[in-house]
Parts: sequence; C-alpha cells; structure tokens
Amino acid sequence: MNKYAFFLSCLLITSFSALRGQEVVLTEFSPGFGSISLEDMTMVSVNNPGPTTVRGTLRATLQDLRGELVAELRSREVVLQAGGQLAYASIPWSNRPTYGSSRFARTFSQLGLLAHGEFVLCFKFFDGTGRVLGERCAEKRSSLEMNFSLVYPEDRAEVSETRPILGWEDVARFGIRAADLSYHLVLVELQKGQSPAEALERNPALLTQRGLHITSLLYPLNAKQLEVGRTYAWMVRAYVGGDQLVSSQQWIFSIGQPVAKAASATVSTFAMLSTELVNRYYLFDDNLCLGFDNNEGITNLDYRIIDLDNNDAEVANLPVVTSLVPGLNTLSISTTGLGLQTDHTYRIEVSTPRKQYYFLHFRYVSL
Repeated sequence: MNKYAFFLSCLLITSFSALRGQEVVLTEFSPGFGSISLEDMTMVSVNNPGPTTVRGTLRATLQDLRGELVAELRSREVVLQAGGQLAYASIPWSNRPTYGSSRFARTFSQLGLLAHGEFVLCFKFFDGTGRVLGERCAEKRSSLEMNFSLVYPEDRAEVSETRPILGWEDVARFGIRAADLSYHLVLVELQKGQSPAEALERNPALLTQRGLHITSLLYPLNAKQLEVGRTYAWMVRAYVGGDQLVSSQQWIFSIGQPVAKAASATVSTFAMLSTELVNRYYLFDDNLCLGFDNNEGITNLDYRIIDLDNNDAEVANLPVVTSLVPGLNTLSISTTGLGLQTDHTYRIEVSTPRKQYYFLHFRYVSL
C-alpha cells in the first residue's frame, strides 16, 4: 500500500465512524512541524456531546506510511459526563508504550522522537465492549530541527597545526540519549571554485572516521598529512545504530604557517584550563602545572586524561585532587606512575556539578 492509499484508508475509516454514529469527538493538538515525539501521541482532547455518561479508553497509534507500527499508547479508563470534555493534559495515559519492530520503531524507542519521515497518527476511543466511539487520524511529517554545530576549527579559520583537533557539539545537549549513538566525520580537500557541499560530495575523503563516541578528534597520524596553504572541508553526522539522525554544517579551514610551540611549563608557569576546545599544546614533564578558575566553589577535582595518540585511551590511576578553594587554584599533579608516553598528545578534561567542562591539551616530554 502506498502512502496515499494508506492515508486515504485512515480518512475513510474516520468517515465510516461518523456514519455509524460517532458518540465522542476527538480533537488532535500535536504540531504539524518539527520532530514527532512521544508527547505528540498524547495531545488529544475528548468531548462527549451526547446526553449520557460515556466510559472508555483511548488508544494512540503511530504508523509509517507502509502501515507498520511505530508505537502504540493506551490510557486507563476515563469517564466522560454528558456534555463533558477531557483536556489532553488530563488523560491518564499508560507510562509504557508498545513499540513495533521497524527501524522507525527502534529509533523512537531509543530516543523518544523521530528525526525524519512521514507517518500517520491515529487516536481512537473504545467503550468497554471494544466498540469504537470516536477516532481521529492525521498525516504527520517529522523533521528534526536541530542546529547541530561544528566547534573547532571555526568556519574559514586558518590554523597552524597540520594535525588539528576537530571538535563538534554533543547531540546530548538536545536531550538525545542512546546507547548506540555515534558520530561519523568526513574531511576532504577543497578545490578551487568548489563549495564545501560540492567538495564533500565529489572529492575523495582524506579522513573518514566512523563509530566515534567522542566529540573531538586529533587528526590521526595514519591519515594523509594536511599541507600548509591548502583548504579543507569537513562535516560530522550523528547516527543511532545504522540510521542517520542529523548532520552538521559543512565548514572549511586552511593550514597556515606553523608557529612556535608553547614553552614547557615550569613550577612557576601554570596553564589555564579553558572552557573552549582550542589547538594549543603545552609541554609537561614531571608535573602537570594547571590553573583552574573554581567559580563553583567545588572542593574535589573531577578530571580525566585521555591519550589522543592511542585511540583516546583513558589514563588510569590519576592522583586524587582535593582541597580546592573558591577562585583561582594552581595545581601541580605528578606524572609519576601515570604511564604517559613520550611525545604523545593528551587532553585533560574537567567536569563540574553544573555540567561545565574545562579542557587543556599537552604533550608529554620525558626529561
């Protein structure tokens, strides 16, 4: 059945319900734009225009245009007095939807929303014998409205690193949570006269990284080296399982002449942790000398160190850092026993109870 035949059948069912004596009136309030969420399956009101009390239950079903079930939601029993109305916020829905077996159903069960596609949402009211007293069906187009952004390098920036850090937003900030959420990064060289979109579609990829569960990547050593004076286009796609959820903008950056590296930090020189993910590296040896602006007044440092040259492996046995004071703190963390690898690049990540994140990149040099 094609989508038009399926939708027409829904309308015919609704019409037949009216002919056989519809006893309640359903009014659907879900928006006709944006992504379809579980909340949309509850946005219906019920009106009893008749002279007698009506008892029954509501059922909301969401199907794709092939007629396959995406999700079904049922209410507990409701009682409508003669002439009474039940607003959608007052309907006692069950807390546990039933999901189908399609790929849309899988995505909906994991995320609680549908990113893209066309669907039919039907509401039906049944009495105690299973007779349909009223129904309402509507076609819905789902489109995930999310400004999923790249972060660094900024669009059209010139960077001095031939192995830059590529950073992007975490879609978790949009309320999306899924165990099999991953990112796919693509980077190509931009040729003269090309737009970023054209380059990403036509040019061979210099870097393709799939299955990323992090939101930044140090340009790998085993990828083709980026060159000074050339321009590159890149983008990131978010996936849930094998289904694409959303894609980022398409940005470009160029490689400029390298600049001198920051000097090795000493006991009297502390590198400030920053809320921005930037391409600046410090050189540390026996101690990690850090500056931290403790504007939340926390007492313990919640941090981790990951090895960007070893598949983002997390460094174990980190020393506990306590006794922080409000305001500026200078921290000296010994690298003894951490197993840091000479000339490897690392990132320090600090998180706070208010979900603020701080970063710092360094290369370990063994003296």
